[in-house]
Amino acid sequence: MSNQVLSLSTSMISQNHAIDIEEAIIVEHVKATHDPRGEMDVDASSILNFVDDIFNSGSNTILQEATQDKLMLKEYIQNEMPSHVLQLSLKVVACSCLNNTDSHSIAICLLSALSVYPWHTKVVMMLASFAIIYGKLVLSEQMSCSNRKNLKDTSIKSVLDLVKLMVELKHSSPMIVANYWIARFVVAYTRLCILDPESQIELTDEQSMLSTKIKEIMTSGHSLLEAKRREENYQALLHAFNNSSDVLEVLKLIFDIKNDEDKVILYLHWVFYERPSCSTYISSYGAKKRISARQLDMFRREGEKIIFPRGLHMFREKGVLLLISSGEHFPFYAYDVPIDPRGVEMIWVPITKVEKMGIQKIYHYIDSSKKSIMVHHKPVSQAFRRFLKDKCFPAFQAGSDPIVISLDKRGRLVHYNALHMILTWRGQLYEERTMSHDLIPSLENELRERTLGADRVIDDIDTQILDFTRVVRKNINNWVEDIRYKMEKSFLFYNYTSEREQALWDKESWNLKLVASKISYQLNNRIDNEECIFLCGGNDNKQVQEFTLKIQEVCSKTQMNMKITYIGRSEKVKVEMQRVGCLVFSSSGIKEFWRRIQSMALSRIQYLIAMGLGEGNDEIMQGLKKLLAYEAEGSTVGAWALLSKGNRIIACDIGDKMLGVMNEYEKWKDNAQAKGFEHAFRDCYEMLSYSSHTPYQHPCCSLNYPSNCDKILDTESCPQCNHNMHKLVTFSCCHTFEEY
Repeated sequence: MSNQVLSLSTSMISQNHAIDIEEAIIVEHVKATHDPRGEMDVDASSILNFVDDIFNSGSNTILQEATQDKLMLKEYIQNEMPSHVLQLSLKVVACSCLNNTDSHSIAICLLSALSVYPWHTKVVMMLASFAIIYGKLVLSEQMSCSNRKNLKDTSIKSVLDLVKLMVELKHSSPMIVANYWIARFVVAYTRLCILDPESQIELTDEQSMLSTKIKEIMTSGHSLLEAKRREENYQALLHAFNNSSDVLEVLKLIFDIKNDEDKVILYLHWVFYERPSCSTYISSYGAKKRISARQLDMFRREGEKIIFPRGLHMFREKGVLLLISSGEHFPFYAYDVPIDPRGVEMIWVPITKVEKMGIQKIYHYIDSSKKSIMVHHKPVSQAFRRFLKDKCFPAFQAGSDPIVISLDKRGRLVHYNALHMILTWRGQLYEERTMSHDLIPSLENELRERTLGADRVIDDIDTQILDFTRVVRKNINNWVEDIRYKMEKSFLFYNYTSEREQALWDKESWNLKLVASKISYQLNNRIDNEECIFLCGGNDNKQVQEFTLKIQEVCSKTQMNMKITYIGRSEKVKVEMQRVGCLVFSSSGIKEFWRRIQSMALSRIQYLIAMGLGEGNDEIMQGLKKLLAYEAEGSTVGAWALLSKGNRIIACDIGDKMLGVMNEYEKWKDNAQAKGFEHAFRDCYEMLSYSSHTPYQHPCCSLNYPSNCDKILDTESCPQCNHNMHKLVTFSCCHTFEEY
C-alpha cells in the first residue's frame, strides 16, 4: 500500500474554540472529517502490538531494554512503524507546540488528516504516534522528573485498553466519540512530554476531563462488547449446527466449555457385582449405582472402536440426542424409550431457573431408572438458551413437554425435536435387517441335482459340495459385513433426522400396527395371524361392558375367537374389563400408548405441513384425531371401539354406533358367512352411517393440543360430526413427575 501523505490544514484551526463543546456538536465535527470512500487501511494489530511494547512497563519490553541500548528502540521505531504513522507523530508534535490553538481544533485537524482510514484504524494510528513521541523523548532524556510523574498515571493504560476495545468493536456507535477523545488525549499528553513544568499546570483540568470521558466511553463500550460477543457466540453456534464436522466442538459451544478438563457430564449406570460393597447403594436386584463426573472426551471423533469378523476395525462415531426439559424433574417417559445404543448417546439437559443443580438432587429424581443416564449438570451457554427461545419456540417453552434435539455424527443439527419421531416408531428406527432367506440349503440342493450320479465316480462329492457352500457362505457374510462397515462409516447413516422421519411417513398408512405398535406381543400375534380384533375405550363402565358382552355373545354363536382389548384411560373400567376376560394393560402401558398417539399426531402434523398437505383429507390424521377426541379430558364419550382384520382397520366410532351394528347381527350374519365378518360389519356400519333416520347423537368430543405445537388451526372440525369445535385455553398440572 502506498504511503498516505498527511497534511495539516491550518485553516481548520480556530483560535476562539472553547474547550468544552456539546457532544452533539463534537459528533457532527468528527463525522465531517471522515471520508468513507477512501477505504485505506493498515495492519492495526501489528501497530497495536508496538504500542503495547512501548507502554507496557510491567513486562520485559523493548522500552526497558532501551535504557541499556538506546539505538535498539530507535531502530525498532524506524523499521517497524509505517511511514504514515511516523509522519503523523511529527504532525502531532507540531500541532501540540501551537500554544495558542485549542485542543479541540487540533483533534479535529488530526482526524481530518486520517479521513481515509476506518474508524478503528484511526485510534490505533493516533495512539501509535504518541507512543513514538513518548519513546523517543524518554531515550533522548528530554523529559524532566515532573513530566515522567505526570505521565505515570492510569490514563495511558486506560486509553490503551480503550483503543483495544474499539478495535474489537470496530463498527459501533461509540467509535466516533472515542476517536475524538483519543485525539484530545494524544494532543494533551504530547504537550506534557514536550512542555516545561510551568506550562503543564494549565493541563491539569484537561487531564481530569479526559480521564472522566475515557471512563464513560469504556463503560458503554464494555456493554456493547459483551453484546457483540454474545451475538458472535450465537452466530458461531448457528454456524456449527449447519456446518460442523466434530460433535465435540458443538457440545463445547452448547455447554460453554472453556476448559477441556471441565467435568460437565454426570454418568449414572448400574453395575452388577457378586459381592456388593456395603459402602455403596445396593438395589433389590443386587446391583449398585455408580455416579461419575466426566469430561466431554467421550464424544471425541475416535468414537467407539469395533472389530469385524475379518479383522477389520473402525471407530464408530455417535450422534447425540439432547433431551431438553423445562424444570428439574426428570422426564422418564422421554428417556425410557429404545434408542440405538450403537449409534447415539442421549444427554439430559434440564433448563431451570436455578442455573446449577446439585448431584444429590439429580440422583434423587432418576433413582428409579435402571438405565445408564448422562446428565449435564452445569449451566448451558447463553447462546444455547437463546437458540431454544428463538429457534425452538414454541416446541420448547417453560412448562411444556420436553424436546429432543438431534445432532448427527458430525454435530450438525438434523432434527429440532426428534422426540415425537422416537415415540412413534420406537425400535423400528434401528432394527437390523437380516437375510430373509438362507441361500445355502438351496445352493446345496442345486449342486446335488447338477452333480447327480457323481458319487459313483467321486467318493467325496458330498464333502466338496459342503466345502464349496461353506466358502460361499463365508464370502456372503464378509460381503454383508463390508457393506455394513461402509454404511456405518458414512455420516449419512444416522436415524434421528427430519428426513428420516419424513421417509417413514411416506411409507405409512392407516393401520393397526401404526396405532398399537409393540403394545403387546399377544396383540401383534393376532395382527400377524389376520384375526379380527376389537380395541375399545371410554369411561362409562356400563356402556363399555354392554358392548363387550354383545361381542362375546356373537363370538359364542359364531365360534369366533375374537379378543377384546381395553386401552381406555379409566382405571375403574379397566378393572371390570379384566374381570370379564378382556385383555388390559398396566397403567404405565396405557399412559405410554396415549402419549405415543399424541406424539404421532404432532409428528404427522409436521409432516403434512412440510409436504404442503391439508389435514382434512388425510386418513391417518383423521383417525388419530378420532382416538384423541374420544379419550381427551372433557370428552363425554362413554364408550368407543375400533375393529380391525389383522392390520387393516375396518371401522372406528363411538360405542352406540358400533353397538348398533352388533345389535343388527342377525340381519347381516348371512353376509358375514359369504363375505367374512369384517366385510359384513363394514357394510352394516356404512348403511347405518348414511341412514337419514339414524338415532345416534354423538356426545361431546374434545381435542387437546399441547401449547408447544408449532401450528394450531384457528378453527377445528369435530372428527365425529364435522361441526366447528369450541376453542378453549386450559392450564393443567398433574402434580406427578415420576411416571414409573
